[in-house]
Amino acid sequence: MNLGGEENLGGQENLGGEPETATGGATGTGGSGSSSCESDIVGSVSKDQPSGKCYIFYPTGMSWDNARQFCQDTGGDLASLSDSTTRDFLSATPSPGNSAWIGGNDVAAEGDFQWVNGQTWEGVPWRTNYYYGYGYGYGYGYGEPNGGTSENCVERYSSDGTFNDSSCSTLTPFLCEYEQGPTE
Repeated sequence: MNLGGEENLGGQENLGGEPETATGGATGTGGSGSSSCESDIVGSVSKDQPSGKCYIFYPTGMSWDNARQFCQDTGGDLASLSDSTTRDFLSATPSPGNSAWIGGNDVAAEGDFQWVNGQTWEGVPWRTNYYYGYGYGYGYGYGEPNGGTSENCVERYSSDGTFNDSSCSTLTPFLCEYEQGPTE
């Protein structure tokens, strides 16, 4: 499924039009119409035992809106990490990449962040006091969210599990959440 011809930033060739998993293969079962969370794709599929939900990381860079549409088209949504048990589970699970879109935003009202599944937005681990030096100069950042009306969508850093507000149009990998697994 190709949602708008956005560039594949995962560094792998993908001729099938599907966002690729972290190991380079497209998700799905190749025709059965659905797949389960059980998989041998290490680092791409995480079965959250406490909630029974499935989390799949897609390294293909998409805008937040297109990433959400992809997740919805495959039977899920962007991951809503509203409880510490789920956040701790994902932090303990190896995940590739630097960051990924998750299901939080403040598009409706600046500063009023919401999860796409309607759960309460509280106790989230915003990034604080970090060092940066990746093409933006060098220095220290002093806390998120800090983007005002230009940064309304939330990404999660895989290195430490903290959250950052970013421009929704930025092409970023993403994390989908499924009840049982993606459908094609």
